[in-house]
Amino acid sequence: MEYQTFIKTVKTELEQLFCAPVEITLDHHLKNNSVEMDSITIRNPKYNIAPTIYLNPYYARHLDGVSMEDILFDIRRTYEKSAPCRDFDVSKYTDYAQAKKSICMRLIHYERNRELLRETPHIRIEDLAVVFSYLLPMESDTSASIPVRRTHTMLWNVTAEQLFQQAIINSPRLLPVQIHSMEDLLMKMTFTDFPKDFESPIPMYVASNARNIYGASVILYPDFLDDLAEDFESDLTIIPSSVHEVIIIPDQHPDPVTLTAMIQEVNELELTETEILSDHPYFYSRVDHKLHSEPYIVL
Repeated sequence: MEYQTFIKTVKTELEQLFCAPVEITLDHHLKNNSVEMDSITIRNPKYNIAPTIYLNPYYARHLDGVSMEDILFDIRRTYEKSAPCRDFDVSKYTDYAQAKKSICMRLIHYERNRELLRETPHIRIEDLAVVFSYLLPMESDTSASIPVRRTHTMLWNVTAEQLFQQAIINSPRLLPVQIHSMEDLLMKMTFTDFPKDFESPIPMYVASNARNIYGASVILYPDFLDDLAEDFESDLTIIPSSVHEVIIIPDQHPDPVTLTAMIQEVNELELTETEILSDHPYFYSRVDHKLHSEPYIVL
């Protein structure tokens, strides 16, 4: 089945599947790294908000042989898990005095998102861009958010710099840092205990936020990298493993060529296009307290 036929069929079948009256619409989105995706929104007329469900992954499953019946069942189950149970107070979003308390930041690649950034307020840091999202206070879906676009800055009468200053305050509070050693993370994933005298040849730490969604932005949290560098008494090498997390290595003399090759291989083989943050490492200097996209030399 061709892709356009697939998404239209999904919409038609879902309209027949739901007994209660719902409004079902298809939308087209420009996502991270200029990836175009289609979504379906199932809206209960009782409420003024509705979850967005992306269809591209379902089409890939369909091409792999998953039946349309199973796909429709999964979409309906996803909707039911995240469906709202009450109206959203729109004033919490339209009134910036209230909305600003829920503004957080995300970190994406600048060049890969040129088109998206034309309509998105942002702050450039090295070859990355800080963009913003409004976290919805929905108990049923803790990851629900609204990307902040230029239309919002016009509505709120604020600048990208003002959003950044607010996000710097909010993000550590709403999306606190989670950092684990690589050994601890591997033990949790494999249920394997390492010997007590085990020491990794290269100490590595995985950092994200509490939701593990766009957690790479924790490297911009106030004092986070500075405190780590002081604790380790070392400069830091930062591997952008995805937009959701980074790997931090206390290391005075990184090999950027080897690290870059490794990052590019992981990006190509392990990540989806929307998950890629960058194709090279970053470095944090204890001397100037700054993030660098090129290796630095301290004289």
